[in-house]
Amino acid sequence: MQKKVTLLIRIRVGKRYPFAEPVYSANGKLKPLCAMVDGRPEHHREGTYHLRYHRKIHPSVGNQADEAIAALARKEIELRAAAMGMHIPADRQPADANRRTIDAALKEYTAEILAQKDYSTYRAYARATRQFRESCLKKIYLDEINRADLLNFITFLRKLKSRRGKRLSDRTVRNRFVYVLFFLNANGAKGLVKKKDWPQYTERTPEEYTEHELQLLLNHADKEEKLVINTFLCSGFRHGELTHAHYTDFDYTGSKVRVTEKPEWDWHPKKYQERTVPIPLWLTQQIAERRKSHPDDKLVFPNINGTPDGHILRVLKRVSKRAGFSGRADDHKFRATAATRWSKVFAPQEVQYLLGHKDIQTTMRYLAVSNMDSTENRRKVEVTFSAFAPDTPAESTRTAKVVEMAVAR
Repeated sequence: MQKKVTLLIRIRVGKRYPFAEPVYSANGKLKPLCAMVDGRPEHHREGTYHLRYHRKIHPSVGNQADEAIAALARKEIELRAAAMGMHIPADRQPADANRRTIDAALKEYTAEILAQKDYSTYRAYARATRQFRESCLKKIYLDEINRADLLNFITFLRKLKSRRGKRLSDRTVRNRFVYVLFFLNANGAKGLVKKKDWPQYTERTPEEYTEHELQLLLNHADKEEKLVINTFLCSGFRHGELTHAHYTDFDYTGSKVRVTEKPEWDWHPKKYQERTVPIPLWLTQQIAERRKSHPDDKLVFPNINGTPDGHILRVLKRVSKRAGFSGRADDHKFRATAATRWSKVFAPQEVQYLLGHKDIQTTMRYLAVSNMDSTENRRKVEVTFSAFAPDTPAESTRTAKVVEMAVAR
């Protein structure tokens, strides 16, 4: 029977060093050296992580959150393998010096991802590769991986459920499959599958807010929520770009806002690409007014602790719920709305810059299709096919009467 593995943190409380439960954020990320003390989360400068399984607390696995999570995942895999009658040591060395274990390759690869990319990207890659390892526990060496293992991984993913009990979407299955291919390619295991073997998904049509929907949202928002909505809309910012925006990023004279690196928060723009986005003067004035009422704040939209608000999207969801919207409410929809409106006044390359994209094809996918039922679009349809209209007005009138009679019946 598989044994449950739990993660504990040993902290210093006065002269004692008790074990406590670590604190996780809503998105499942482990908060570094944060433990529950007397029912409240508290940060501690001193602390070490430990694994508990087989009813025992084992030696420390370090004081870094990412290393602790990796150790927890490895131990869970080991115990699952043991439940199947297998024995896979966490750091087993290959009997043949020319062969490399999957576990060793995964450990090195995820460490490189952590050093080179955002933590959110690391989490996505680490989760995908960990699940791949779980799908092929019987394999020890990297050179044993074949096409069948990758196809089995697709089946494995399709059987998984999210924390909300729902099956993974086709897009999620595809992404995690691709992350594993990146890992295998980085280790020289190329060409194991063909493009036709990749899991397929239906490309989602870009959605934008209509004028009516935006007004409805703003009518159901308070002053603070309106500022968040308008800033998302007029800047086209990503979630992380807005939460890390400083008052000093705004040019109050030229009415612009910059996306810049924030080393103090260990954050940098996507693809390390900074940019400047022009925004309406009225929005700049609202940000300036907010700065006057929050003179000690560095961030424009901090949480109660004065740090970047990782839950700012909840503002959009709350307002959408009050407004009676049942669809999506996130930064992507606002970016699509901004991109579609920008496309009417800026060239494609300029929209690409404003959105912070390196590939123009990515920008084009953000442009929502305009309303086909609008008066202007109906006019365009009539003009496009006017050459095929009946030649005589009498004929057109007669055809219209026939259609009217048919509809009446």
